Amino acid sequence: MVFQEVLISFLTEHAYILSFLIGMFSEEILTILFVIASQGLVPLFPVVFFGLVGALSIDICLFFISRSPLAHHFKRLMSPKKPKFNIDKIQSSGRDKYPLYIGLSKFVYGTRALTIIYTSHKGLSFKRFIISEIISLIVWAAVVVPLAWLAGKGIIQLLHFFKGLEKLLLFIIIVFIFIYLINKIIKKYLFKKTS
Repeated sequence: MVFQEVLISFLTEHAYILSFLIGMFSEEILTILFVIASQGLVPLFPVVFFGLVGALSIDICLFFISRSPLAHHFKRLMSPKKPKFNIDKIQSSGRDKYPLYIGLSKFVYGTRALTIIYTSHKGLSFKRFIISEIISLIVWAAVVVPLAWLAGKGIIQLLHFFKGLEKLLLFIIIVFIFIYLINKIIKKYLFKKTS
């Protein structure tokens, strides 16, 4: 209990800087902070705002790092001399979809940094990048924050509700398996194919 109290007091005292730093490193962990904010320990709006500013700042840093001369040097070292497939077709088909790729990378775990580095390398302008980044962060927050808030508000009540429900779910699953097996047996023996 002492560790939990210390952790909660640390979160409440440093919620804004923590949300900024967590937003810089992982939007997924930021969701946990949204759940904690829904419990009323820290105000939700500043945590969301500073978390999104942190995510935006690290994405801008990644954008500019991938355009540095050092990144181009690594690209030359790591890229093959002759591609094994027709890369021109892929590059020409996806140039207009870079903002879409950035938006989708917010929802697919592990693709955020790679997508930003790829789109920056391929010549996406900073203006187009920042607009698509802000729009995708707003869409991500509009989806994730209400879900995290509801999860934080309702998790305790749901845990009490589901305590006796797992036996009911087990019974329902067993009934469905039984019906499925009976259906297979009936189809196999009663409706045999005549060859």
